[in-house]
Amino acid sequence: MKTTELNGSWTFRKAGDKAWLPARVPGSVHEDLLAAKKIPDPFYRLNELDVLWIDEADFEYRRPFTVSGSEYREEAHDLVFEGLDTVAEVFLNGTSVGKTDNMFRRWTFDVSKDLKEGANEVRVVFKGAVKEGKRLAAEHGILPGGDSYHWGNGRSREVHRGYVRKAQYQFGWDWGPCLATAGIWKAVRILHSSGPRIEDVTVSTEGGRVNAVVHWRSPAAAEGILRLALGGKKAETPVKVPRGESTSRAEIEIKNPELWWPAGHGAQKLYGLTVEGRGLGDTGTRRRGEKAR
Repeated sequence: MKTTELNGSWTFRKAGDKAWLPARVPGSVHEDLLAAKKIPDPFYRLNELDVLWIDEADFEYRRPFTVSGSEYREEAHDLVFEGLDTVAEVFLNGTSVGKTDNMFRRWTFDVSKDLKEGANEVRVVFKGAVKEGKRLAAEHGILPGGDSYHWGNGRSREVHRGYVRKAQYQFGWDWGPCLATAGIWKAVRILHSSGPRIEDVTVSTEGGRVNAVVHWRSPAAAEGILRLALGGKKAETPVKVPRGESTSRAEIEIKNPELWWPAGHGAQKLYGLTVEGRGLGDTGTRRRGEKAR
């Protein structure tokens, strides 16, 4: 598997503006506007009131990048955003590849048909969070018991926070301003692969037994071995990985695991779990620290 990292070298603008300004990724639009000296410090005195327009405005972020011949020759290409805040549409070379509406999850888009060898450009268009909340409230009605309004600095604002899946403190609290921001707040990359790839591992424990659910993404069917390593012990399970997204289950057990003690009563033992695909072609390895219970 090959990776094209897309952090750094981004620019942004308010939708409709002509000029593009430097942006920091990972980051947020409030930080970028402040760095460009387009807004006052929103945490100083009542400056919050002067920047409330931001959460009802749309913003665009873009970044040019180059794909090498060896990267392009891989079978599958996935554009991965570890975190987008929040309501956005993603474009690659002018083509929409997907929409997002949740700040708290990873977003993966298959861009195999739209990626080009050589020069490319990724663009993300964010919708204002408060504007989106108002739109959804008008469409579906005010949520019963929902915090639809924010009171702060002597004024009431209609925000409908319950409709927008983002950090709720951004809509204001008794201890903080209403700065419902937008932006690419975690890492961005393109993954180029020609075999199964481990997307994630879900882990549960029962005593010394660890149950692992491995989430695969693959451009083609493959067969091989799933290896777990924990506390010096290894376990192997034959797996068949179909094309597309799928899961495999495996387990490993260690005898007499060390206990996890509350603070002040003993040590907090961590066991490192390694999950690896063998004989599956272009696959990866995932490691996770798991508390023994």
